Formats: sequence, C-alpha cells, structure tokens
Amino acid sequence: MTDSMMRWKLMMLTAFLFLLLSACQNGGQDKTELVVAAASSLQDVMDDAEKAFTDEHPDTKITLNYGASGSLQQQIAQGAPVDVFISASDDRVERLIRSGQMTREDTENILRNRIVLITPARSDSSITNLEDAVNSRWTITAGVPASVPAGRYAKEALEYYGYWNNVQDHLVQAKNVRQVLTYVENKNADAGFVYKTDAMVSDDVQIVQQIEQRAHSPIVYPAGIISDSQHKQAAGEFLEFLTGKKMAGIASEYGFETETNK
Repeated sequence: MTDSMMRWKLMMLTAFLFLLLSACQNGGQDKTELVVAAASSLQDVMDDAEKAFTDEHPDTKITLNYGASGSLQQQIAQGAPVDVFISASDDRVERLIRSGQMTREDTENILRNRIVLITPARSDSSITNLEDAVNSRWTITAGVPASVPAGRYAKEALEYYGYWNNVQDHLVQAKNVRQVLTYVENKNADAGFVYKTDAMVSDDVQIVQQIEQRAHSPIVYPAGIISDSQHKQAAGEFLEFLTGKKMAGIASEYGFETETNK
C-alpha cells in the first residue's frame, strides 16, 4: 500500500470518527428536558411513570420536583421554570388557570385517591377508628389545610364528623403528607391523616379507618401544561401518557384510581 493511499484512508477514518462524535454530541444537545412539578404524595408512582415514559421517549429527559401542591403553585405563579404541574387538588390548578398561567384545554384529571387514618404498625395505643383518635390523650397529625390538600381533606372530614374543634389542642400540622407519614412511622404522633396510597407503601404504619368519600371534597389529581412552557410538544406527549393505559397500570399498583381503571 502506497504512502498516499495510507494517508487517504487515515483521513477518511478521521473524518468518519469526527462525524460520529458530532452526531453523538448533537444527540445529547437535542434532548428535551421537561420540568415537572408534582405533589409529594405522587413521588412513588411518578418515579415509575417517568421511567416508563422516557423508555418510550428517549429524546426527552424529565426532571421531577416534588412538594406541597400549594407551595408548587406559588412557585409557578412567581415564574418558576416549570413545564407540567401535577397537583393533589384542583383548586391549585384553578388558581393558575385564572391567572392565565394554565388553560383548561391543556389540563386533565389523571388520578383519584382516598384519605385514611393511620397509626404506627406496632402501636401501643388503643386507636381503632376516628372516634378513638380525637380523644385528647392522643396526638394527631395532618397537613396544613391552607397549603396541603391532604390536610384540607382531613379538616373537611373532621368538620363533617363534628370533631374539628375537639382536636385543636392536640393536632400537629405538617408541611406535606410525607411528613405526616414520617411522624406516625417514627411514633412522634399517635395517628395521622394521609392518602391511602402513602399508607400502602409503608411497612411502619397501619390503616385503621378509610374516610368516607362523602365527608370531603373529591380527591383528584389534575395535571396540566404551563402556558409559557418552551416544550409544548413534549409536555403534550407526557400529558397524553399520563391519561393512557400504561399509566393506569402503574397507578393501580400503588392504589390509585384513574379514569381508565376506576
């Protein structure tokens, strides 16, 4: 093989490797990143949903930000860069719709849940139902009603049964539903109000009563696209996934209901 032919082959190989490297770099640069703000009670199911979605859409990366629905809504209202908001309460989405930061057309109810009363799994208390729990000898915990939807549902239920005023001196308010769960797991509280789905994933608590649905507002999780999102197409694909059959299967594993499996 002549020197000129060898140089030509080396040049072609170098050019090929350069093009291959450029393609790989451009592929990484072209990946769309969606920022999804979701209620903390959705952490387990959304972690699985994110993996299932990105397996189907490898060009999309999802960054999940969990927190109390009220806090997330306030962050979005103040301009936080979010593409999709999933709330544990429809009133938080309604506020963003009224302010023009979301639209009803780009919003769907994706999940339903139940409120339950829990105690530590190895509890020394004699609490077997809500009537027992409101006794002043026990410490009860629930989310802050003004910012934590689960806390608002708990307050509605306590008001419905006529117990709200009775528990004020022994009610510990938490910043989100996962903190309520932790308080009960660690026996810092004798009983607490959480979503059924949160209770199901913990071995350290037990459900002593499922609260009647008529005692509080419907527990729905609306999801919607933020109006100033720069990734409307990817956000729309994710919202479509959240209302589909695969999501219904994931949700049912954690005790959620959807429009598909309710």
